[in-house]
Amino acid sequence: PVLKRKERSRLLRELSNERFTERGKAQVGKTLEVLILKNKSNNSQTVTEGLSENYWPVLLKETSVMDSQSVVKVKILDFDSQAKSFGALIA
Repeated sequence: PVLKRKERSRLLRELSNERFTERGKAQVGKTLEVLILKNKSNNSQTVTEGLSENYWPVLLKETSVMDSQSVVKVKILDFDSQAKSFGALIA
């Protein structure tokens, strides 16, 4: 039955989203190595995008532009519903 399949699919998507969010929030407070992918500028703010050693996307709001392909240590500060982790460089 089509209605049953749709309902099961919806339930599985909800469960998947919940588990994904839980795992993302578990990253908060951890220090990870992050590969810098690119820098984005809009208005006067620069945002650096990277990928953590365990493949989570990370955004850094730093004033300095970092070279892509460099690896930096980052402390994860927050995780949001758009599946992004926010971090800060560790000197």
